[in-house]
Amino acid sequence: MPRPTFPWVAGLIVLAASPATGQLVVEIDFEAGRTIISDEWRAMDPYLADADFQRGLLYVGDSEEPNGIMVFSLETGQWIQTIATPKGEGPYEFPYRRRGMALGPDGGLYVSGFQRIVEFDMAGEPVSSWTPHAPPSPVVCNFGGAPAVVTQGGVVRRTADGAGQTIGTVRSDGEAISPKGTESPVVTAMRLREARIACTEDRAYVVTSYEMGPDSVFVYDQAEEIGRVVLPTEGVDGMMDCRPWRYVSQPPPEHCLVGLHKLTSSFDEHGNLVLFGFDEQIHGVIIDPETGCHTLIRNTTRFAYMPLRVHADSVLVFHNDVEERAGRATYWDTATGASLHPLRRVSGESCPRMLPSVR
Repeated sequence: MPRPTFPWVAGLIVLAASPATGQLVVEIDFEAGRTIISDEWRAMDPYLADADFQRGLLYVGDSEEPNGIMVFSLETGQWIQTIATPKGEGPYEFPYRRRGMALGPDGGLYVSGFQRIVEFDMAGEPVSSWTPHAPPSPVVCNFGGAPAVVTQGGVVRRTADGAGQTIGTVRSDGEAISPKGTESPVVTAMRLREARIACTEDRAYVVTSYEMGPDSVFVYDQAEEIGRVVLPTEGVDGMMDCRPWRYVSQPPPEHCLVGLHKLTSSFDEHGNLVLFGFDEQIHGVIIDPETGCHTLIRNTTRFAYMPLRVHADSVLVFHNDVEERAGRATYWDTATGASLHPLRRVSGESCPRMLPSVR
């Protein structure tokens, strides 16, 4: 993956410049593309999934077998194997069950629980495990060939001796949370548990959510915190405040719809940061971390589909399990299918090195 370069400015280091006007707006073309998996008896966990486009593999948690991760062919949808991720106290087991995953080096896979990271080789066999000296975190990324997790004020990356390198203005002491202002350690710990992370060879991007408003994206290299990626405001005006769910007159904060909130993070093959959320108006945004040039992906299907990854000019999506009752749709947190669909232009101009075939 190409490494983005970043401008340095005096004072606070802001990685993404303010986006220019006329940025590209696209939507997923569900009339085109191809089906990968369509099986009403499948129960896939779209919150525990990743895709290796180089090897043509889709990894996804099995909602009916919580100790397994299924592997499918991205080309045919054929089941290939199930990787065992058992709950337990053994070196390759998860005391609190597995919670996250990320592609590892050499075709391998990192699988994370709250207190353990297990590395699997390309055949799906466990080869190592690591217990980070950090507050419990359910997520993991491949940070320059080693697993890394979120901690308070930065990240912890496994070193060759099996210990950990803390990166950023780390404030936690092992698993102990340091108070920050008037915020309680419990609130801080919960925010860490809900953080997401995506990494390049030498930088980690941590996405943090707050009770209201859009997310923050912090960036760390292997020496120090270097700043943030600024999320766009153009095209999402009116989506940054609480918008009640339909049929709910006075929703609590967790039932608010907020654009660019609780985003998952990944990268496309050009080094652009891809952020997907669960909003009925916008699926997410693709951002060039160097310039701030971005593409908004508009939602045309509400909650029927959950995007997972951008590949070339297409998006890999899961088909959420839906049940119709009295004319109202109930969407469950499991998926029965997966498909790949191209993006089509709605308006605006594309960024350099971003969706080059979308016109």
